[in-house]
Amino acid sequence: MEIMSLHPLDSQVVEQFVAAVIGRGEPDPAWRAWWPPRTSDLLERMRAGDERASNEITLRLAYALGTRHPTFAAPGFGLTLWEARVDRGVGMYLRPPARLFRELGLDLDVLRSMPIRVDTNLGLMGGAFVPAHLVPRVKELLQTREQRMARRLREAEHDPVVALSLFNEAVDYALAQGLGLFEALDGVGPDGQAVFGGQVIVGSRERVPKRERKRIEELSKPPKKPGLLQRMLGQGDQDSANGHHPSGT
Repeated sequence: MEIMSLHPLDSQVVEQFVAAVIGRGEPDPAWRAWWPPRTSDLLERMRAGDERASNEITLRLAYALGTRHPTFAAPGFGLTLWEARVDRGVGMYLRPPARLFRELGLDLDVLRSMPIRVDTNLGLMGGAFVPAHLVPRVKELLQTREQRMARRLREAEHDPVVALSLFNEAVDYALAQGLGLFEALDGVGPDGQAVFGGQVIVGSRERVPKRERKRIEELSKPPKKPGLLQRMLGQGDQDSANGHHPSGT
């Protein structure tokens, strides 16, 4: 299963990273263990449409962010997978990584090969991001659609206790720091191993207080089938999600 990670998106780190990539600045000393020897080669490959080079650049941005702020990681987690498998509403707040680089001076020939979302068929890479000003909207979505998300996670065979609690934790951290969120695929190992050397918070049931675990488990249970009396009264046809009869009346 894919290990997805969310990295608080610090604009100062992004600016320093892009400046170093295009040769207008130096990489942070904390990046030297994984910094590519020749970023100019990566840029040339990107101009030629090499997706692997684009994936490498976006992944290394996730590494850079991980040296400054904690990284949140778990299977069945992250922005792209959440949009595809849990709630499409998240997609309204996602932006492609090319936007981060375009605003800081990378030319269009380089940006065209960048991914819009993570692609689980392509392996290690960075993906979409949520700008800082939209993180409160994501938090609102997590609150207002919590039960629906918990049930969808369970249907998709993901642990709703782990995924929901960790997503909320990442969003709360970003909110408190005034940051956005950037996703990456397989940027850390299943046990939190990270080549970038920063703090990785791996989602687990043990980290979630017992009362909260029980609450989310109850939310994730499928709705009970109506009894005989409810069916006789027609109440079994009610749409539990919005309270409207399927006929529209």
